[in-house]
Amino acid sequence: MLFLKSSCANSSRLILFAFLWLIVISCRPVVKPVQFPAEPKVRVALFTDQERVAITATAPFTIHSGAKKKTVKMGAICRISYLNTITVQGAIWLKNAVFPIQIKPEADGYVSVSNRIYRGYLEIRKNPAGKLTVINILPLEQYLFGVVPCEIGGLKEATFEAGKAQAIAARSYTISHFGWFSHLGFDVFATYQRDQEYRGKGAETEMTNKAVLATYGIVALYRNKVIEAKYHSTCGGHTIGGKAPYLKALPDTPYHRKGKTPFCRDSPHYNWRKSIGVKTFLSIMAKTIPNFNPKAKITAIRLKKDRRTQRNQWVKIFTNRGRYQIKSELFRQALELKTNFYSVTLSRRAINITGHGFGHGIGLCQYGALGMAKRGYKCEEIIKHYYPGTKLQKIY
Repeated sequence: MLFLKSSCANSSRLILFAFLWLIVISCRPVVKPVQFPAEPKVRVALFTDQERVAITATAPFTIHSGAKKKTVKMGAICRISYLNTITVQGAIWLKNAVFPIQIKPEADGYVSVSNRIYRGYLEIRKNPAGKLTVINILPLEQYLFGVVPCEIGGLKEATFEAGKAQAIAARSYTISHFGWFSHLGFDVFATYQRDQEYRGKGAETEMTNKAVLATYGIVALYRNKVIEAKYHSTCGGHTIGGKAPYLKALPDTPYHRKGKTPFCRDSPHYNWRKSIGVKTFLSIMAKTIPNFNPKAKITAIRLKKDRRTQRNQWVKIFTNRGRYQIKSELFRQALELKTNFYSVTLSRRAINITGHGFGHGIGLCQYGALGMAKRGYKCEEIIKHYYPGTKLQKIY
């Protein structure tokens, strides 16, 4: 009887707890994914810290500066200086230009700066240092036309699904970065060193444009939030984790199983080697590590690795004149290595480095995505492989 009473009491408590938990859950705000009533525009920083820029267009275009504007013929050259002057075909139009300045071509025209052609229009702003920033403003999908081929390269029918996955990743990354540099007037940089590689209309191909249009408005979501879909060239067989829960350290194999052939195995960067002369190595380390003696004799180099990903975390250099420790990322940058996934051996005259992969190793592996597409995987499967726990949704 005592046992029965205790059981009943416990059951009552469990029911009460479950009821209260349902109330708490029901009171939590529902996070809805961002929705756009129409395709948004993106502001891309093409060039920064410029003293002057020269701009033209493939159609008549209008220069806007404050309340003043001037329409000039196709092919005319407009030069803008950080000293507030605007010249057109060598003649000064404004001596005290008002920033930001906009250059807008007529319908079906394209703007051109630094020998590259861009869709949309340009805005020239001054940064806090007084130098010029050239910003390309255009619809997001047209921006992706100039990103996808630069990032994943040319596509074929066999790799088309990889192109679609790349388009979804690039679109998601861009939207997640909206407003990041609003104080400077743009959203993303036009280089892979800072964000995504973007080279405008001249980089476009029919197949990559088709991949963008086939995924129009589709993004990857995690808990109804557009993800910062990081990606890289070649993981070397194993991705590494990021701060977000959908960026995990996992084998780049079917179902993430160990011992299977990685999807990126055919990448030209999967295995690589670099040999650096001892004198050159010592000189580089002297510029990189404080108090490093460039005349020292190296006796050993040891690496501290992350066991899950095999990426190096620290490099210890032993010499006859001291011991030094350096972060692997700094070591990689100093020696211009492709990744932190490498091993080191010493010979009498050189430092020999054998590595795997190219890039930071986080998120989508581009050569892995190409490998998956060749094996018949669809773009949704590729996205879920590299961003576990995400789902795809059309948001405009």
